Amino acid sequence: MKSTNLENLYRNESDVRVKERLLLIVRIFFDKEQIESVAKEMHRSRAWAYKWYKRYNDDGLDGL
Repeated sequence: MKSTNLENLYRNESDVRVKERLLLIVRIFFDKEQIESVAKEMHRSRAWAYKWYKRYNDDGLDGL
């Protein structure tokens, strides 16, 4: 999926939990940021970030 598609989904998402996960994925995959850095900035644990990263890798958007 392209960055712009994910960014549009992010902007239009009403569930804040899903929106946060989309932001994580955009920053890791498209902004090429490190998972640990993004998790820290989002005030989330590395385990949380890796869980959603893996779910996105395994199941795509349905995993979020």
